Amino acid sequence: FFFLMIFFLVLSFGPFLIVLGHFTYIPLPYLFFYYILPAFNVMRAPARFAYMVIFFISVLSGFGILFVRDYLNAKDMKSPFLWKGIVYSLILIVLTVEFLTIPVKMEYIRTGKHIPEIYKWLGKQEISGGVAEIPTIRGTLSKYDPKYGKRKSEMVDRENLYWYYSCYHLKPITNGIGSFYPDSYFKITRSLNNIVSPESVKLLKNYNVSLFILHKDKFDDEDRLNWTEENIEKAGLEKVIEFGTDVVLKWKK
Repeated sequence: FFFLMIFFLVLSFGPFLIVLGHFTYIPLPYLFFYYILPAFNVMRAPARFAYMVIFFISVLSGFGILFVRDYLNAKDMKSPFLWKGIVYSLILIVLTVEFLTIPVKMEYIRTGKHIPEIYKWLGKQEISGGVAEIPTIRGTLSKYDPKYGKRKSEMVDRENLYWYYSCYHLKPITNGIGSFYPDSYFKITRSLNNIVSPESVKLLKNYNVSLFILHKDKFDDEDRLNWTEENIEKAGLEKVIEFGTDVVLKWKK
């Protein structure tokens, strides 16, 4: 049971070793199984192997308690019931601490009439084509991405928020998060992150992306360099409307 626990623990680390957020490029057994074992590559989250680790820890804990019980029964000691009470009480305290649930910090999400004005306006529009919200993701959305991996959580949270507000305006958007991504998804995101390129403009038009919402308060340095007034003009875009730091663009006719 111990060696099985160690085996699944190593698998839960994923294809490469990460130490304190630092990507080491040291390959782990998961990478070997990913390319060798049939259907192994459909597993999305290596961390789920930790459930097997918990299972084997539970079995080993049972053996541990049996060992403690037998040890106390065999030990010739004064006040055996007192010592057993102390030991078993400590075990219960450890179990209680292990199951202790600390409230997770919750983020405020706007609902109903309190949603941003940009989405109220968008819900009233008749448009043909899709809507792209910027900033969007960068890189491959993998924590192993050497440049953007550390920002995965931030990007995923932002895309999920775009997804949520789409339930109000009901327009198709290029944003979102899933389990598996088609090539077109990353083609669109790369184009949005390089709007001045003629190839990007052509691709976005081919995919019928007709509106662009810039959330300038969420821009990083790369977004500010990409979405300058000059680049917007070169790409053939023009302003439709503005709500504070939210700006809507469309293709010029």
